[in-house]
Amino acid sequence: MKKTIGLIQQFIHFFYPPFKKILTFEQFRYIACGGFMAMFDVFMFYVCYNFIFKGLFIDIGPWHMSPHVASMWLPVPLVLCMSFLLSRFVVFTETNLKKTTSMFRYLLLAISCFLLNFGLIKLFVEVCHMHPVVSKIACTALVAVYSYLTQKYFTFKTRHPDILPY
Repeated sequence: MKKTIGLIQQFIHFFYPPFKKILTFEQFRYIACGGFMAMFDVFMFYVCYNFIFKGLFIDIGPWHMSPHVASMWLPVPLVLCMSFLLSRFVVFTETNLKKTTSMFRYLLLAISCFLLNFGLIKLFVEVCHMHPVVSKIACTALVAVYSYLTQKYFTFKTRHPDILPY
């Protein structure tokens, strides 16, 4: 896994020099990894919406789920795992929190991001009547800002030895 992380970091570092004056390397890594994961998430949403659920409503027991909501749920486990690994081992490399602590915090962040995404996509599709894929892209952009700030200052916050422990 260390070799894979090293290759990803080298790949990202190759593209960093033109952005050195406007972004820290951590911010650039976040944008690169987050951008990749956002595109992957939107791609998975597109595949689920257009090929798996095909615009059909899903009934799971007493729940009646619209295709755009079902398309949001299906890729969550894969996207969540990939996002945590990239954030922990590629983006926020300076964190000295235990992996279990950062994973628990990441799960809290993921739940809040998912709820925010859910609320926004329902608003955009059902109230504003935007196309579901366009709505997903807009939601992703808004949630990305919230996610970065939460990851930097909570989930992967660097603990300094001279400050009280968490």
